[in-house]
Amino acid sequence: MTSALRTRIAPVSLILIAIAALSGCTKNIPITQYPVFWDRAPKTIAVTPFRNATPIRQIGMRVTSDLATKLSANGTYKVYDRTLLKAYLNEHDLQMAFSSDQDVAAAAMVKIGKVQAILTGAVTTCNWPPTRTKVKVVTRKFFTPNGVAYTRPVKNYIHTNEAELKANAALLRITPNGPVVIHSSPVRGYMKSSGPTPKYSREACLTIARAQVVQQLLEQFAVIRKLIKVSPSKAFFTATDQPYAGKWPKSKKFSAAAAQKIILVLMLPPQCDRNTFRITIARKEARTELATFDVAWTKAMSAIPNGKQFVLDPADLANRGGGPGDYIIRLFSGQPKPVIEHKIKITP
Repeated sequence: MTSALRTRIAPVSLILIAIAALSGCTKNIPITQYPVFWDRAPKTIAVTPFRNATPIRQIGMRVTSDLATKLSANGTYKVYDRTLLKAYLNEHDLQMAFSSDQDVAAAAMVKIGKVQAILTGAVTTCNWPPTRTKVKVVTRKFFTPNGVAYTRPVKNYIHTNEAELKANAALLRITPNGPVVIHSSPVRGYMKSSGPTPKYSREACLTIARAQVVQQLLEQFAVIRKLIKVSPSKAFFTATDQPYAGKWPKSKKFSAAAAQKIILVLMLPPQCDRNTFRITIARKEARTELATFDVAWTKAMSAIPNGKQFVLDPADLANRGGGPGDYIIRLFSGQPKPVIEHKIKITP
């Protein structure tokens, strides 16, 4: 390989190494995410029409329909639709029950006592401009059949499609005295596609923005399974002592003879609330678990700067694990395969 070629390849190799290193900085952890109001969540709901405060016709009804379908498939609640309520309400009351006026809808639902809450709201913004075209003139080189070079201006056409959708939603408990807000949330969906031939059409951009809004509403109001990203070095590590000036004295090497303690730290985000994690400690390449911990995570643990801590005795681990050597601390999140492995060494 020539020196010049090596010179050209080296920067590219460094970039690839950097990308590979960055890709290993986070881990996906599967969790069950619960709504913030889960302690007072209803069991039965109806999704009533979202008001449309935009000039785009039917966008409110489309959000309503998509959300009702998603919630029915999700299973967090028993979702009452028109078909289910026909057995309890006449046509007039049925229309009232699915009114975009939340007070009217709640009053109609009170009559049957089956629906504990209604999920409703409004589509407040729908920015959906026509396709925009931008012309950029660039100079390009061309060649005649005889090989003579010449330049001339060429027009490049860049087309842009985009859509933005905003909505407000509220879950309202039905009471004889009127609806009471359990939880409310604003959401936003946005999609943009540009290029000589955009990947997404104008209609597709609006569909994607609407799907984003519905998914965000689902995450706000229902129990869902999802993946969260954490940095292993920040979420699951060992240290020799408590942090000083905001910095942990992290270490992966501990002495069995120096009366040293292993401080194992677990720091997870608030989305992990109500999830139970399992921690195991074993000697490397051994099947016997020397210690196990079950952690029922709470939002309060996420608020504590130092997370959840476990104090381990390296001498005791070495005594039960066959002496000094390499040990592995594993974090499990409801699956047989660990989501994070942290290796430590115990020295004599």
